[in-house]
This record gives sequence, C-alpha cells and structure tokens, in this order.
Amino acid sequence: SAPLVLAASVIAAAVLEGVAGLAASAAAGAAYLAFVLVGLAIIHFISRGRPMRGILLGAVYAGLVVFNTGFTMILAIMGLTEPFSPLRRWRPPGPGGPTSAPKGPPSSQV
Repeated sequence: SAPLVLAASVIAAAVLEGVAGLAASAAAGAAYLAFVLVGLAIIHFISRGRPMRGILLGAVYAGLVVFNTGFTMILAIMGLTEPFSPLRRWRPPGPGGPTSAPKGPPSSQV
C-alpha cells in the first residue's frame, strides 16, 4: 500500500493547486524519502560481513552527496522493488552476517 500512497500523492501534487497541491507534494516527498531509506537499508544488509564494506558504504554516501537526484532515484527503486526482490532474503557470508547467529533455541541455564 505504500507504493500506492507514493503514486497517489505524486498524481495529486501534479493535479491540485494551492495548499492541497503543497500538501500532496509533502506527502510525495515523505514517501519518496521512506523508499530511499529502505534502499539504503538494503545496501547495508547486503554489505554485512564483506571485507570492503566501509569502502562500499563510503562510495554510496559520497554518491548521495555528489549525484543526489540520480542516486536517490536508484535507491528509491530498490526500496520500491524490495517486496518483490530477494535482496534482503539473501544471506551474506562471513562474520557479522545473519548466518553467524546460533541456530536453535537458546539454552537455559538452571
């Protein structure tokens, strides 16, 4: 339903005038930012346990500063497609990744 909110607010912002158009623009911007943050969360998740994680994340954040609009659109598209893509269901290898968690129920100490 969140992609529908984004689509509806973008259409309303394009059609409505005055305060209603301004409110629709604010709603579209808020929804857009939410999807950009989901895209950043995907990149953080994918880079877990990787030896070059700092360089990758540094490049992504530098890209956000330098190529703001283009980079945020890529991240928002990643965020919009996240429910349909296997990106966050994929388990990265190595220490610190989700696969390094202990399996099974926690042992009780009596």
